[in-house]
Amino acid sequence: MSIDESTRKSLIDAFEPDEAVKLVKQLVDIPSPEGEELECAHFLHGQMQEAGIESHLQEVEEGRANVIAVVRGEGDGPTLMLNGHLDTSYTGDFWEDYPGLGMPGPNHRPQSYEIGEGIYGLGANNMKGGVAAAFMALRALKRAGVKLRGHVMASGVVGESEKAPVRGAMRDYQGRRYRGSGHGARYLITHWEPMDYVIIVEPIRRKQRPQVIVALGISAIGAALDRQFLSRSSFQYFFESQSA
Repeated sequence: MSIDESTRKSLIDAFEPDEAVKLVKQLVDIPSPEGEELECAHFLHGQMQEAGIESHLQEVEEGRANVIAVVRGEGDGPTLMLNGHLDTSYTGDFWEDYPGLGMPGPNHRPQSYEIGEGIYGLGANNMKGGVAAAFMALRALKRAGVKLRGHVMASGVVGESEKAPVRGAMRDYQGRRYRGSGHGARYLITHWEPMDYVIIVEPIRRKQRPQVIVALGISAIGAALDRQFLSRSSFQYFFESQSA
């Protein structure tokens, strides 16, 4: 299918900046340290269901689940996955974080707040802003009623942070709170549908501005629809095959 300018405009119009900002803040307000991501996954799952979008909770281990949302295409084109992680680098607990962080500040607590155009709080930058952009992109696709040849998916996975179980002299670091380093991503790619292209929505700035979030989401939509994006990247291969 070819994408005309009116379709592009309808997609951009379907993307609500205030909704994106609200979603980031809601995600930040849900504590999701390594191993404790389930509440965050359930929240996104519910948000997608309310929007009428196909959504799945993929249990990785007891008490941990990836969340996957899908806007189905015609089925004869490639699949694009927008991916981010739900876990945060720190826990928000003073005594747990102090040895590696030193004196934590307000930006290391799971409580969102705004200063000027910036959204702050534990995980706002790494990487709940990107996760919100990915899922908002699917909401815009659904709202605009655009049907692609291939499927577009968004996933929030557990266990990205670089942690691993070890035994220590004073205490042991064992259990799901120390199973990271791509734990959820590995499970996703070995237990989910095949994916042709994956975009990791990792941040490029130290703080998430509302307009950055909106730009990320629109770019994600553009990746599925627009032939005039990045030269010979996974984006371009995807939308070439969508519009062929």
